[in-house]
Amino acid sequence: MASFRSDPFITWPATAEKRSSDVALQAVKTSAVDLSTPTLLLVTSRAIPEPVHVETIMLDGLWRVPAGESTEGGRRYRIAWFDPPFRPPLEQTTQALGICFTAHREALLVTWDGDHWSLPGGTVEPGETLEETLAREVWEEACARIVTSRYIGCQRVEELDDEGACYYQTRFWARVELDDFRPEHEMSARRLVSPEDFLEALFWGEEVTAGLILDRGLAIEAHAEGAARPGG
Repeated sequence: MASFRSDPFITWPATAEKRSSDVALQAVKTSAVDLSTPTLLLVTSRAIPEPVHVETIMLDGLWRVPAGESTEGGRRYRIAWFDPPFRPPLEQTTQALGICFTAHREALLVTWDGDHWSLPGGTVEPGETLEETLAREVWEEACARIVTSRYIGCQRVEELDDEGACYYQTRFWARVELDDFRPEHEMSARRLVSPEDFLEALFWGEEVTAGLILDRGLAIEAHAEGAARPGG
């Protein structure tokens, strides 16, 4: 497994797959405004909605290059966030990460070096669904079992310095149960943080997409908590 695949933007696919012209019929959930109503979405290469947020950034490896500065190793990316019900075609999706909460409403983070904390998740392997990828990666990286999960959105990444390579990275909310932590894979530690401390603890917490993920995760978390109460 790659060492830095929990990076917020990059999974470094060897090749960018071409957009399929086939029609994919997918059953997905609506956005946080209506979390309980299933929606059927007809996804084609021409059925992509307007993104909620778009920005162009420069990264030098994992690190964002401040606006107005340049670097020899910097590469430009256009990042666009899409809410449900849009869900990208699986063949164009490279990654599934989760904002994972325990039953005590604590968010789960992982680190490879003890200093930089990120969401658990990683690269989609052949034959996997996105949910299977998430469950496998959360177990491998955080020794946590997913009890339930829900898709909350995705970001489209366009590599502007690489002949327009384009792929999607998906994000999920999940409820997890923790096992004893055993650092058998690339992550060396895990920690739990409150929602209030989440963005500060996340090494890419200043990114707009981090706030979008937190807002959508908390909306589903509140819905789940309400449903769990007597009479909820």
